Amino acid sequence: MVATAPHYLLLTETQSCGENEASDGGFWRFVLQQIDGSEHLEVSDTEPGVNGERLQLLAAIRGLEAIGQPSRVTLITTSSYVTRGIRRDLVSWRESNWTWERFGELHDIKHRSLWQRLDRALQFHIVQCRAWRIESALEMRPVAANTHNRFRRLGRNVLETWVNAARKMRQRTTIESLATHCG
Repeated sequence: MVATAPHYLLLTETQSCGENEASDGGFWRFVLQQIDGSEHLEVSDTEPGVNGERLQLLAAIRGLEAIGQPSRVTLITTSSYVTRGIRRDLVSWRESNWTWERFGELHDIKHRSLWQRLDRALQFHIVQCRAWRIESALEMRPVAANTHNRFRRLGRNVLETWVNAARKMRQRTTIESLATHCG
């Protein structure tokens, strides 16, 4: 990949809708910002019958797929499932043909098709993953009419913090230095 590839910050968020997560589904959202501020995209939607880990994967995948050229991406997510999968598990899952061993038996990994889709996106982009804890600020509750506005307001504040920190460091940064400057 050429050293001049654009650098994006990708913030993803999800929340379950209603009291019955299994049938009600959930809300996902991503905010994509080029680090120099030249591009900004916010996309959100609800997914009937989809929640939890699958919803978290969908948000990350859709954000990565929204970038039209090979790029460097700093993925900021509230999902330890996505973070752990990207940082630690993806390589071994690919090498073991998308299976894992449990008590001597091979099983397909959970959400196999989505992990394969994410893996294809990672062949296209250089992605660094950073977990971001905002659950306490959101007071996780079923999605209500004002939840979309709370996500939008909170997401913009988080993204602005990361963008400003990267700009102060003259856009030559690593995820570790961003984390140091952003607290």
